Amino acid sequence: MASSLFSRVVNESNMMVEQFRVMQGALAPLNLTKTQIARLFVQQLWREASVTTRVATGSIILFSILTLAYVSVIERRFLSLRRLGLPFHKMKPKAESLGSYDYKEMLQEGAKLYPNQPYLTSYAGDEFVVFPSSFFDEVKRLPQSQASMVGYMNMKTFRGFQFLGRHGPPMTKTVGVDISRSITLKVNKRQEQAREACEAAIGPVPEWKEFPIFWTLQDIIIRTVQTGLVGEKLGNDPRWLRTVNYFPMAIMAAIWLGNKVPRLLRPIFSPLLFLPAAGLHWYMGVLLRPMVKEQVRKFKLAAAESDEKRQELLRASADKDLPITSWLLNRYKPDEREVNNVIADIIAMSFEATPSSAGTVYYILTELLMLPEFMDELRDELREVMTKDGKLPLTHLGELKKLDSVMRESARVNPISYCKIPEGGTFPAEHVD
Repeated sequence: MASSLFSRVVNESNMMVEQFRVMQGALAPLNLTKTQIARLFVQQLWREASVTTRVATGSIILFSILTLAYVSVIERRFLSLRRLGLPFHKMKPKAESLGSYDYKEMLQEGAKLYPNQPYLTSYAGDEFVVFPSSFFDEVKRLPQSQASMVGYMNMKTFRGFQFLGRHGPPMTKTVGVDISRSITLKVNKRQEQAREACEAAIGPVPEWKEFPIFWTLQDIIIRTVQTGLVGEKLGNDPRWLRTVNYFPMAIMAAIWLGNKVPRLLRPIFSPLLFLPAAGLHWYMGVLLRPMVKEQVRKFKLAAAESDEKRQELLRASADKDLPITSWLLNRYKPDEREVNNVIADIIAMSFEATPSSAGTVYYILTELLMLPEFMDELRDELREVMTKDGKLPLTHLGELKKLDSVMRESARVNPISYCKIPEGGTFPAEHVD
């Protein structure tokens, strides 16, 4: 069928060329230019064309005109950041054949060229304004309505899809306050969970064994994080672990493929590209719902009965799962205490804790593999603070100063992103990277 269609197109094209040459020969005595002959030829074709052909041709011409107007006038004048009048610093690929870019080199060059002013750059059809560090304090003081990291990530990274962009203060305070306060209670339990995660990911090692570093570390991180976040029952469920592992990959794949699509067409293709991620997000909600629904029911009953009952649900203990759902519900407004809100926040917490943690541990381990002499020092430091039965102290582990220094230096040398985010966590959603 494809070959016959191709043959038909070729035959029609040859016939049109032949007709044009015949008309050119017949009109030769009139000394018309090629443009005038072409105009007469098009007029003749238009008179003989059917209504369907005319509509299709007119639609194509109109679309071409609108596209040209959008690219050359509307986008450049009203949408492109170049309207701001900032200098433009072009990002140079490291290897033309690979199309990869060296962000660190680009930022270093930009800092030298524009040390005291913002400048523009672009990548994969998106434009960014890079601010010098002297602007950080000013940006941090901007209100959330003008500068939102969540809004930026939602629009630039997820193309506006509300996978992870709905959480607010209740989720961030639950992570920064409630979970942080419970660390000392869960040190031994987390140590045990980390050991079990390593055994499950690596398996028995009676002799030398090779394994991929990043994917093995991600498996360990997922198992360790999820048991603390959603409890041991769901956190050890193979269905949940697989979905948590695939979800970031589906989002990153959609982002990468979306960057290959021209910016004008991205609103059309993005729903298709993000469809796998949307399906995984939905399935995570299905797995979470029974647990969250029961926890929400208990919290509402306790809150209605007495403040003492509610406080009891909020109290963390060493031998029980962390009351993540109760902490979130306690920080929600009364009309926000719904199952779907809790599910969305737990999925967001799960996503944000997995790829970044796996990447951080990967860099730490690879740095230590290149400097193996540091490993013995870190092991000695661990032995000094461990109890006789091999357990860590019930503290925030501030005693491990060498390990803390290694982690901080690795994060400095190998940042997750070369574009730093202000400590306040906000910046202009449409203007900065």
